[in-house]
Amino acid sequence: MRPFFVLQALWLVVPEGVQASAVLRREDRRSPAAVNIAHDGTLELQRPIQHGSSMAELRHGIHQQRRVNVCAETDRYADCTAPENDQKGGRRIAVYTYVVGGYEAIRDTNVPCVPAGVDAFFFVDDYTKGVQEEAGLELWRSHGWWVITMKPFESGTEFVSAERLTTKALKFTPPRWMLNGTWDWLVEFDGNIALDLGRLGPFLRRYEHRPLALLKWYWTPCGTGFQCFLHELNSMLEQRPEYVKTSRENVESWRSQLIKYHADKLHPFEPPHYYELNIMFRNLKHSKSEAVTTVFKQIYDKCHYIQRDQFLLPFFVWNASLSADTEGLDITQLYSELNFCMTQSRQGRNLLRLPAQPSLNKSKQKRQQQQQRIPKEVKDILQVSSILPSLQA
Repeated sequence: MRPFFVLQALWLVVPEGVQASAVLRREDRRSPAAVNIAHDGTLELQRPIQHGSSMAELRHGIHQQRRVNVCAETDRYADCTAPENDQKGGRRIAVYTYVVGGYEAIRDTNVPCVPAGVDAFFFVDDYTKGVQEEAGLELWRSHGWWVITMKPFESGTEFVSAERLTTKALKFTPPRWMLNGTWDWLVEFDGNIALDLGRLGPFLRRYEHRPLALLKWYWTPCGTGFQCFLHELNSMLEQRPEYVKTSRENVESWRSQLIKYHADKLHPFEPPHYYELNIMFRNLKHSKSEAVTTVFKQIYDKCHYIQRDQFLLPFFVWNASLSADTEGLDITQLYSELNFCMTQSRQGRNLLRLPAQPSLNKSKQKRQQQQQRIPKEVKDILQVSSILPSLQA
């Protein structure tokens, strides 16, 4: 079935041979409407919801940002004239970020300006929109971003909340229209990251021979990729247990499995790098792009049982024989070449659960919780040998 659109009560069928983005781009970027784009490709334009609540106060997360460039208080993009973008070679780039479950404040400073040749998408959910001022979203629209309402939420599990799992779905399995051939590169980054989108073209041209480029771990010196994996995992288990509170047993089992594979004499798990996954660059025109899509789907599936995706990616990339093809980027490159910085907009931690909402009565809430809980036997799925054909040879 071809995707359809609802535009102010008018049904539009996408003609054969016309990509969804072509129809979408007919709308003014500065339109106050929100666009709902589901994973099945359907889109719906709605009139904006009026909000009376004020911007939530910023809190938490600042201690993490002492070791990374924090965006200056002076808004570098306050005067948002579209930046120049070097389009030599005709590469088209899609970028996207998201704020789900109130994890970030919708920032009103350092919102990147969108240049020609780049399409930018900002995903939010109804909860986040309900606790923010509409002016914040209007700023994103005025800087050239499409503001998209994400519906519906993913169903949570007993290990990972619906809010957190929804962010993982956006991160690793974005809507398929983003992978449909319209763009050459797809760039994803966290909602508290800012960078100069006008510099992406020249930056990415250097990595056209790579299907994937990821930011190498930079928080602390820790040795090899495997040593950094263990360092970060153990740090969360021992010093920051709140980060793995609901999936601790699964995290410990995952660690045991990967230690076992690391010790394999014939095919040891030895990733070249450990990665900070607050930004990812996917080359959609590369011959191994489909392999990356498959790996990212595997990561998302495992995110149903383990809260931290950085524990998962090195293994699945390695198991698909993509480690050597993945470019490891140094944080200093992003500072100097993309003006990369982190805003102080993070206000939640770990996306454990949203505050209780009064719209559901207790019996309905209990029924939904029972439907979302996974039987205890699902822990057996962590026996990752069932998805490792290359290791069983």
